[in-house]
Amino acid sequence: MALLYTHWEHMASQIAPIDVKRKMLFEHEGAPYHSASMTVMWSVLNAWAEGRLIHAVVSDLVSAPANRVRALYEDSSNWARLFPATIRGARVVRKEGATTVIEVDHVEGIVMNILSDVSSTQIDLTEFKRRYDATFVNEFIPEETGMRYRLTASVHLKWPYRLAAPFLKPLVLARMRRYVVEPLKTAAEREP
Repeated sequence: MALLYTHWEHMASQIAPIDVKRKMLFEHEGAPYHSASMTVMWSVLNAWAEGRLIHAVVSDLVSAPANRVRALYEDSSNWARLFPATIRGARVVRKEGATTVIEVDHVEGIVMNILSDVSSTQIDLTEFKRRYDATFVNEFIPEETGMRYRLTASVHLKWPYRLAAPFLKPLVLARMRRYVVEPLKTAAEREP
């Protein structure tokens, strides 16, 4: 029986091993977590090629200056106050250039997040959880009457949850809106 591969599957199988010699950023509970740059890009491409990636975008207007909303999001010491439904606390483990490693006391336990300051209008967050690994691109786009906050997620499901990937996008969108976009918008619009 011959196996048929798509172009993307072949490309992903060729580039996945490139990560092996990347510099390790930190280690937590014996598990290595790598730099969020190229490693995440290759992991996302590999997951997409294998059909385990959920891509979702939520966007909303916020009646507050973009720099205020960005500052609220960037300060992990505020996360328990901003996102009380999911986060109990957060502490910075390491800061290296534009990358910050954060240990988050999440409702599902302690998880590691990597916050990458990409530009004045973008912060990327990579999180590693029991059921999935995800990268969230947070964009703070100035507009005339405030700003547009756009949250783009690339969620890589782990086994056996990846079997449900075709059915989970509506749930991912709803949770992004409920647990991130709405609380951040409410806090930003409430602050003076």
